[in-house]
Amino acid sequence: MLKSFNKSMLLVLSILLVFSLFGCKEKPAEEPKQVEPEISIKETTPLTVVYLEKKGPYAETGKSMEELFALIEKKDVKLSGAPMGMYYDDPEKVKPEETRYEVLCPFEGEFKGDEELKVKELPAQKVACVLYTGPYDKCAPTYKKLFGWIAGQNLVPTGAPVEKYLNDPSKVKPEELKTEILVPVKSKVETEEKIED
Repeated sequence: MLKSFNKSMLLVLSILLVFSLFGCKEKPAEEPKQVEPEISIKETTPLTVVYLEKKGPYAETGKSMEELFALIEKKDVKLSGAPMGMYYDDPEKVKPEETRYEVLCPFEGEFKGDEELKVKELPAQKVACVLYTGPYDKCAPTYKKLFGWIAGQNLVPTGAPVEKYLNDPSKVKPEELKTEILVPVKSKVETEEKIED
């Protein structure tokens, strides 16, 4: 009697073991969900910058930035903030060799600018901004979201987008690069009132 009970029990345990092995497979890991970038409005403060004007593919911004840093070092200019790029043309509407941009860096001190390295002041302004994380050449979808959000808030862009480069591409992986994208904006009402005046 005990033997047959043990055999039955062994059979039941074997069946349970088989079911547990096949029924409890690990679920495949889910892809991490892309976090939607948080877009907000902020007021910038006036900023004095050294800069270079450039014409050509936006992909050459890195090379232009190296040129800017070489001049900054040569002229002993003391930087006071993150480097930036200002982009004047829509690359979907303007040929790459015709696009215009500037590379800029905030600085402090008495440098007045010269033929090689110019100086200007960026005014305080209202901007829509978003933090993008990833390779510089993959930020187009973030721009689309930002401009869609601006239109949805009854705002209009009033100037060239600015990218503020928050970490060093020589020290972090491309997917870890952080870029703050800022677009100067005004409400449609303000813009329409100006047109009527």
